Amino acid sequence: MPRLWNHLDLSGARKPVKLPAIRACVRRSKGLITHATFNRVATANSDILKHVTSRAEGLRHLEIMNGFTGSSMIEAAPLARNLTTLIVSLNCDITLDAVTRLLSLCDKLERAEFHSIYSSGAVAQWQIGSKLRTLALKAAQGLESANVTSNMVRIPRV
Repeated sequence: MPRLWNHLDLSGARKPVKLPAIRACVRRSKGLITHATFNRVATANSDILKHVTSRAEGLRHLEIMNGFTGSSMIEAAPLARNLTTLIVSLNCDITLDAVTRLLSLCDKLERAEFHSIYSSGAVAQWQIGSKLRTLALKAAQGLESANVTSNMVRIPRV
């Protein structure tokens, strides 16, 4: 079978993408999606990410441009057992707590990028998988980055 449906790329979506469209794509791929890029996802439906991560067992690369909250990513993370790359874009704000929970839930991650983190100033408790090689953390624009960078010193093995 050609690898036509292995890459689910919604980066060029002009309108919000709803769950029925995602279900159709996953069904056509027969669950063989290895790379997914989400943009303009219908924000009222947080089941989209859980649906893709539960049906596409070979999902290795996940890029989120916007549309998901930190809590919806945390709910879907245990279902993505083979995820090696996670990129959360500048347009998707996420808390430092959500970042630490995602890193602890995805134990096979090799590369993680979070481009818009905001923090309340609390010290993060890092529990990172042993396979993580690249970690990029950037504070949300307009916020002082000291909260994020001071917590980076406490990250083990990275």
